[in-house]
Amino acid sequence: MSLRLHGVAQHVEPAGSDALPLFHADLVDRLLTVAPQPAEPGPDLVVLVNAAPDTQGHKTTASWLNLRTGGAAHSFALTGQGVGGPFTALRVADACARTGRGGSALLAVVECAGADGASDASGVLLRLDDRAGGAAVEVAAVPTKELAGELAALVPERGQLLLVLGPGTDPGVAPGERTEVRTAPETSSCTAVWRVLATKWAASRDRCPVVALCAADPVTATTHLAVLRDLDEWEPPAGGTEGRGNGRE
Repeated sequence: MSLRLHGVAQHVEPAGSDALPLFHADLVDRLLTVAPQPAEPGPDLVVLVNAAPDTQGHKTTASWLNLRTGGAAHSFALTGQGVGGPFTALRVADACARTGRGGSALLAVVECAGADGASDASGVLLRLDDRAGGAAVEVAAVPTKELAGELAALVPERGQLLLVLGPGTDPGVAPGERTEVRTAPETSSCTAVWRVLATKWAASRDRCPVVALCAADPVTATTHLAVLRDLDEWEPPAGGTEGRGNGRE
C-alpha cells in the first residue's frame, strides 16, 4: 500500500523581520501550530529534511518533532542532499509503507535564513498515510535535458497540469497547452516548490488533477520531479501501483 498526501502546511519568516532568528526546532513548533491536527494515533515515521545544518545545532530536532506528534514513530534527519532531500524523504516514506512497517508519515522540510542560499526562514509539513483520498505521489530523478518531454506527458486529458518550477528551473520546459505555471520563491531552497504546493494545491484541485513539482540540481544536471495525482482522476499503471518514478534512480 502506497502512502497518499493528505495535508501540507507552511510557515515563513521573511528576511529583515524584527523577530529573532528561527532555528529548525522553532520552525517545527510553528509548523505544528499552523497545520491541522490529525486524529490519534501519531505517525509511524517522522523525517526532518534540511539542505544545510541547523545554525543553532544543539537540539536533535527530528526527535523533538517525534515527541511533539506522539513519540512512538521511527524518526531521523535527512540532510546534505540539497533540493533533492524532500524527494528522497518521500521515497523513504513510501518504501517504509510498502514493507508494512508504517501506514503514516510526517515529513518536515526546514531551512534557516542564510542557510544554503535561503534568505527566508521557512518550513513545510507534509502528512501522508494509507487512507483513501488525498493524492497519489510519484517521485523521479530526470535528466534535465529530458524534462520537457516528461512534463508534456503529464498534461491530463481533462483539466490542467499545475506545474511548480523551483529556482533556476528553465521555464521553457513547461508544456505549451493546458498548463498552469507557478514559480517558487527565490528566497528559499529545499522548501521552495513545497511552499507553493502549500498555498496553491487546495485552490487548484478542481481544475488541476495533476501537479508536478520540479527542483533542478545544476551540479548533477538532474531535475527532481514529484507528481501528485488526484485519485479520482488517476488509475495506476498496468502491472502494479508503484508508478513511473519508482526504481528509476
